Amino acid sequence: MNSIVKMILFGAILAALMSLAMCIYRNQYFLKHLSHLFKAG
Repeated sequence: MNSIVKMILFGAILAALMSLAMCIYRNQYFLKHLSHLFKAG
């Protein structure tokens, strides 16, 4: 596999993880509420 292709793939995965982390950070309150519901149930 070409090193340039590896770098592009790594960058794309990193960008996806970063956007996912931002989504999780923004929805932290919602996730906390959800976890409380799961603990109650």
